[in-house]
Amino acid sequence: MRRAVLILVTLVATAAAGFQAIADQDNCTLKGLASLEITTSTDGWALVPVQLGSTTLEFAVNPAQMFSMLTESVAREQQLKFVTIEGFYERTAFLGMTKFIAMSPIRLGHADVQGTNFAIIPRQIGNDPRVAGILGLDVLSAFDVLLDFAHSKVVLISRKHCSLQGVLQGPSVPMKITNWFRIPVQVNGRNVEAEISGISASTYVNPHSAMENFGVEVHAPAFADEAAAVQPLMPHGRITPAIKLGINTITVDGIAISNPITRVYDCEDAPSNYRITCDSLPPLELGISELQKVKAYLDFQDGLFFAMPADASPAAGASPE
Repeated sequence: MRRAVLILVTLVATAAAGFQAIADQDNCTLKGLASLEITTSTDGWALVPVQLGSTTLEFAVNPAQMFSMLTESVAREQQLKFVTIEGFYERTAFLGMTKFIAMSPIRLGHADVQGTNFAIIPRQIGNDPRVAGILGLDVLSAFDVLLDFAHSKVVLISRKHCSLQGVLQGPSVPMKITNWFRIPVQVNGRNVEAEISGISASTYVNPHSAMENFGVEVHAPAFADEAAAVQPLMPHGRITPAIKLGINTITVDGIAISNPITRVYDCEDAPSNYRITCDSLPPLELGISELQKVKAYLDFQDGLFFAMPADASPAAGASPE
């Protein structure tokens, strides 16, 4: 584990310069392509800079989102060409999207991503006007990703000829990305599948599966329907108050997170103009307040998730070797 910490801390510190760390496997290289500084939106979302054309914009970073999104207003400002994708609207109508996508290359630090398809959102994303879009799994999975929310960093890593099982000396858990991105965690000792999210300030619980998964009875918040004006897109529903749900510990890849801040999804049995269906949401969504307590390495090549304590740091004078 100490070796893993040394390599990753070095990558975080030097990714902006394209530093290359050589592991002890034959021809194995880990190269930091981008160290993106996180700022926080008014909704508590993690935002990173993304260069679109000649303009640098703020995007929420969210591996739980299967595809990336862009607001229609920004797409028009950038003069992007809209393309109709048959059936796309029906699959994503609950998010309030049009049936259009727009393709554009983007730049993340030193990393160029060609041909990114953005789902076009005809309304504001979240309550913070700085948010131009959401970087989803389709973009993030082109790299290995280190999420270091405690130090406000997202690091994109190129890995060649490596098995991280030999480089990162520690346990891992499998990641699943079919239909939605999730990892296995333990909640009060019970096994649960959880999303990890950069667009949730804290942890959310699905009321439909709370008794089965957590042993507690939970009800969706009694929110009144809002005025008929167009509401900002909130991919996982409106922000709800933090409440105690009897969840004492969430264990992520062997690291115990005590007394998480918990909320309940604003969802219901059938979709409406204001609420998502509970069945379309995960049992548990780990938000930033909990992810700040770990460094999370997302190995998309081998489908593995590695976690280490957020405060792990190398000894003075230590090198990645």
